[in-house]
Amino acid sequence: MTDFIYRNARTTQISFPLGGIGAGAIGLAGNGRLIDWEIFNRWGEFELTPERAEVRLLYGRLDLNMLTLPLTGEQAVTMVETDGAAVPYAVAAEKLLFGDGVRLLEGSSLSVMFV
Repeated sequence: MTDFIYRNARTTQISFPLGGIGAGAIGLAGNGRLIDWEIFNRWGEFELTPERAEVRLLYGRLDLNMLTLPLTGEQAVTMVETDGAAVPYAVAAEKLLFGDGVRLLEGSSLSVMFV
């Protein structure tokens, strides 16, 4: 039997679940990206590129007061929006703080743009 090895574009097609029973989970894709999360029975997807980060809620409702992102010293947040509407925010270290909070409903998304 030969080993099957995922390479190139196929690495985006696999995911290893990280987490434990009752602890929520996040998937580690074959290309090293963190995808497909579940926290408090809310399911969603997370996408991080050099230009933006996006949280898409697929099931449930999620209230956010803060979002931690792996920002480098060269990245600056230029805009935060949910479903096309601007969201007021403050930046503290690697955290985005939402004073009034942000409520994501099933099918909605939160986008963070960088420069």
